[in-house]
Amino acid sequence: MIHEAHRKRRPSLAPESTRMHDPLVAVDRAVAELRRGGMVVVTEGRAAVLVQAAEAVTPQGLDRMRALAGAEPRLAI
Repeated sequence: MIHEAHRKRRPSLAPESTRMHDPLVAVDRAVAELRRGGMVVVTEGRAAVLVQAAEAVTPQGLDRMRALAGAEPRLAI
């Protein structure tokens, strides 16, 4: 269950179309998700990598990562 506090967003003065494509906003959201223990997809061109912070990895998380990626997870430091 997501608590209401997590749904609140900071107000922005930028127009909606600018905020949606701002790379700094995307990085900020990805960092926040990693800090919460979530997974993030990082892309460059046609390549994509599913990333999770090492301290957040659990056996269940590895199973989920296998299912999402369709491959065995690998460790990168």
